[in-house]
Amino acid sequence: MLFRLSIIIVLFSLFFPACKKDDTQADDWKNCHTCSIHDWKGSFSGRGSCFEASGNLTYTNQVVEITIAETGSNYLTVYIDVVPFVDDMISGNIFTPSSVSFAGTARAFSASLYVNSRNELKLTGSYKVFTSSLKDDDPDISKVVTFEVYKQ
Repeated sequence: MLFRLSIIIVLFSLFFPACKKDDTQADDWKNCHTCSIHDWKGSFSGRGSCFEASGNLTYTNQVVEITIAETGSNYLTVYIDVVPFVDDMISGNIFTPSSVSFAGTARAFSASLYVNSRNELKLTGSYKVFTSSLKDDDPDISKVVTFEVYKQ
């Protein structure tokens, strides 16, 4: 009986290798404290969610495309595209290697850069659009995009 059970286990593991744990898929992302402005530059693609306050609706699993360009010394311009919700750009200074946070009068962008053991880069964060100026005491949010994108 034990012999038959052993044969079944061996056959099962041969025919269903997807059941094995894949250590290469380990989630070992860490803040990229050693990154430079060069690591931020480029194209990122992934998924995210978009909240629209006007209808109190959240759209999940949306394609998010982000392109980051260095447009000055330690100065980034971020282009964000989430069809059909957002197609915009925002700029600001980079102050730390692993995170940015900058805002205009009607929108804000914040993100963190992560690296894994395979030197892949991931960007997570949010982009907000306000219906009133940030200078107001209580600005209203009209859209929020949260994202997780990977450098291409």
